[in-house]
Amino acid sequence: MLRAVQWTARTLHATRTVRPGAVLRMPLASVSSRHDPMGAPGPTPATADADSNPRAVKRCRVDQGLEGGRSTAGAAAGSAPDMAGGVPAPVDPGAGPAIPANDIQPTPTATTTTVYSLHKGASEAEFETVVAAVSDKLKKGEVVGLPTDTIYGVACLAQLTPAINRVYAIKGRVSGKPIAICVAETGDVATYAEVTVSPEVLRELLPGPVTLVFKRTPMLNPELNPSSETIGIRIPDDRFIRALTTACGTSLALTSANLSGHCSSIQVEDFREIWDDLGAVVDAGCRGASRLGSTVVDLSVPTTFTVVRAGDSAADTIACLRRHGLTERQS
Repeated sequence: MLRAVQWTARTLHATRTVRPGAVLRMPLASVSSRHDPMGAPGPTPATADADSNPRAVKRCRVDQGLEGGRSTAGAAAGSAPDMAGGVPAPVDPGAGPAIPANDIQPTPTATTTTVYSLHKGASEAEFETVVAAVSDKLKKGEVVGLPTDTIYGVACLAQLTPAINRVYAIKGRVSGKPIAICVAETGDVATYAEVTVSPEVLRELLPGPVTLVFKRTPMLNPELNPSSETIGIRIPDDRFIRALTTACGTSLALTSANLSGHCSSIQVEDFREIWDDLGAVVDAGCRGASRLGSTVVDLSVPTTFTVVRAGDSAADTIACLRRHGLTERQS
């Protein structure tokens, strides 16, 4: 039987429940050894550094089929500011009307990072539990690391300006560089964008490894990419991020999980250096060998397209657009 392990961090005056398949990380200095669910006898190697190194962390994992678990300790990589990534992102899910910008007030920066494991063996109950937990963090204004159908990304609510600013800070991203949004269904695209292609084109390309760029509508948060008249929209072909977007009831601002200018991440360890700045990390295993990210296509001018970035499935995307009568224009 799978058992949840509950422990108390006295310094934070909070109780956290770690469910099967989850990893909870927090400073060792904040955890009393008698509250360690693994019963670690005495200080671990990292404990001695806890006072001098505030980034020393305790990782508690509950593995499937185990009554207890294994405990390891180590020093977390230093954090770096800001965000990376590049085009405007996808639109809202169909879980109700778009949330007006800044209607949700963010909470202070999280003091712990929870790493949820969602590998192929995860049960339906575990999947729904992680969706609910991560959507709750997003609604509180936190930034999370999560899988897409191409690479790992970092996301926040697109209608929440303080959270968007935090994404830029975590990645060290240039403020004028736009971020795309993510929505759950093709019917949501028109909420945030002036769609210039037929529903058939949208259904053929989405969900998939493509970012479609259109002129933005007033429904989009005006503080997201304020200097751009367009917005990039994604619907990743990934069950988790689509379920998460639906649970949030609004679009997600989505960009790559890395420091700006660094390589894209195909597994969660690739962006460990920014874990401490994230409210949660969802580990769904390796995303594959390619680090290209999505293909970005500008469809803002009717009957034409421009390939802004050739990524995954670029040839198939171009073939689809030509098949539907669109002609390529030079940028």
